[in-house]
Amino acid sequence: NISDVLVDLVPGSDSGNCGVDCETDNLTNDITPEFQITNLRPGVADDTKDAVGDSIFIYVNGVQADLLDESKGGVPISDNLSLVLDTLANQELAYEIKVVSQDQAGNLSEFSTAIDIRIDTQVPAAPGTPNLQESTDSGFLNSDNITNVQLPSFFIYDGTTDNDSIRIYYNIGGEDVLAGGFRDENDALFGIYTLENALSGNTYTFSAIAEDSAGNFSAEGLGLEVTIDITGS
Repeated sequence: NISDVLVDLVPGSDSGNCGVDCETDNLTNDITPEFQITNLRPGVADDTKDAVGDSIFIYVNGVQADLLDESKGGVPISDNLSLVLDTLANQELAYEIKVVSQDQAGNLSEFSTAIDIRIDTQVPAAPGTPNLQESTDSGFLNSDNITNVQLPSFFIYDGTTDNDSIRIYYNIGGEDVLAGGFRDENDALFGIYTLENALSGNTYTFSAIAEDSAGNFSAEGLGLEVTIDITGS
C-alpha cells in the first residue's frame, strides 16, 4: 500500500543546525538532496499485492523529477530505496516531495504521503569584530584589551536574528583554533559569549563565524587582538 510508504531526507542531507531536531526538520543546504524511501514491499513471485518489477518515481511539486544520475526515476522497488534528486534551487517556499509506484503494465498507484523540504543556500553575513566585555577586561583601562581573565566574554554583533550559532576562533600566529561554539538563543541582533575553556597567557586574535539554521557558514569576521597576562610583576 503506497500510503504506508515513508519518504524522508537521509541524515546526511538534512544539514540543519537548529538543535536536537535538526536531523528531522527537513531544512537543508544540499541542492541534490537524498531521500530514503521505506516501508516498500518488493513482493515475491505469485504475490498479488506487490508484483515483482514495480518501480518508484519521485515527484517535486507535482512534477516527475529527474534524479542525479540523469534518469527520470523508475527505480525498481526494494525493501529500502535511496534516491538522489537532481539540482533544486534555493528558495523561500518549501518543495513538496512524494513518490508513486508503477507496475509492469503501466498502472500507477496513488501518491505517498508528501513531505515538505526547504533548500537554503544563502550564506549569512560575517559577524562583527568581537568586543571584549568590560567585566572581563581587567587592566587599568576596561577598554585596552589587556586582561588577566582566562575565560573572557565577548560582545558580537551579527546583524540578524536568523543565525543559530556563533563560533569564536583565536589565532596566536598559526592556524585558527576553535575557542567555542554557542547557540544564539535570544533571537537578538547580537550576543554575549563567554569562553568555556581557560586560556593561558598569550596575545590572541579573536574572530567569529556565523552558522545559520540550514548549516551555511559565513565568512570570518574581523579579528580583535587581546592580551591575556597572568604573570605577576
